[in-house]
Amino acid sequence: MAQHSSLLYFLRRFSGQFLRRHHAALLWALLLIFSPFTALQASTGTGAMDNTINPLLHTDKSVPVALTLWNQARGGSDSNPAMRGTDGWVCLSNTNPRHGACATDLEWRYAWGESSVIKLAFTEQRSGMVAVLELRAQSAFYADPPHHCAPISRAIPVNHVSLLGCDDGLAVKYYNGKVLSVSLDAAQVARLPVGGRWQAELILHQRAWGAAASVATWRACITLEITDKDNGAIYLPGRDPTRPLVRLGLHPIGHGDLVAGQQVIDTCLYDGYNANSPWLSVTLSDLLPTAGRSAETFSVVHHGHSPASTSNRIDYRVALGYGGRQQVMRNGQPLRLTATDREPVHSVTLPGIPQPVACVPAPLTLTVAPFNPSIKNPGHYEGTLRIMLAAESLAP
Repeated sequence: MAQHSSLLYFLRRFSGQFLRRHHAALLWALLLIFSPFTALQASTGTGAMDNTINPLLHTDKSVPVALTLWNQARGGSDSNPAMRGTDGWVCLSNTNPRHGACATDLEWRYAWGESSVIKLAFTEQRSGMVAVLELRAQSAFYADPPHHCAPISRAIPVNHVSLLGCDDGLAVKYYNGKVLSVSLDAAQVARLPVGGRWQAELILHQRAWGAAASVATWRACITLEITDKDNGAIYLPGRDPTRPLVRLGLHPIGHGDLVAGQQVIDTCLYDGYNANSPWLSVTLSDLLPTAGRSAETFSVVHHGHSPASTSNRIDYRVALGYGGRQQVMRNGQPLRLTATDREPVHSVTLPGIPQPVACVPAPLTLTVAPFNPSIKNPGHYEGTLRIMLAAESLAP
């Protein structure tokens, strides 16, 4: 014990003389393994504890925001500064981003103001798509209880450790704990290629200097709910996206005195959220006055004529296929599709989106009931079928 006390006295005396000569406070770190402290006194303090969080971020790709996982979260303290005061954090791997890739060993040094980069793999839950983002992580020293120096030091990389002390010329005080800060910048959130529910699990081990085993495990189960309101889409495969043309497929039936028709429009609904929306709302309208027609009736009209007369229009009905059923659509009235986040999806490539996305198939079947063409005015019939898609993820 005499040798240990002499060493501590020397450090205090040396730093005190230095301060008296330079008339300033001194903040310094002992860059050596300072094991003599372990015999100076019995250890007390808060100790290291496992830390598990479940951070959730909901934002749109057009206005991404940052996510803070830990902000100066304490890793425990000890009256013996060589215990928790020399802890640091390491990753499970320095190359595999599954649970975070960063340094796996502690370094007895400090680089003020610098940070660690942690590469972490995020998986989109609907499609299985993987994107690797970079988190920023820093640690710092703190004093418990606070002393006359700054209660928390400047930040350093998470795997940098040392024994940090402060001397104002009267006494040496040591920082006896470490804090951890980890965040995901908004610029990294914006790098996600598509909207969706992105999840990742970050695991960091808090490790004491000179010990192979960890003293605590820090785990963040992260969920990023990213919408992409600007890229919601109604996808019509095989048709011109600017002006899709649909023919009703009229043809003679029976003895040729009647005609009928049917056409299927392959339709897929993209909610800007990679089909993670719990519901979608679809509204069909032919943009014509509804007077004189049933709610389920849609029409095409003789070019240049009024739709009021049945001789100038051909009526049809529309059924939407979803969940194994054909649901009859009403003109101008929304149909709510529920549990869309659990329905089978199609993978499609849409303009302006760098990766394929998941959309909900909802084919439309247009059916013209048999009619006698002699009661219709001859000529060209045309009309518009407007498809509107609504979802919570597409709301302004």
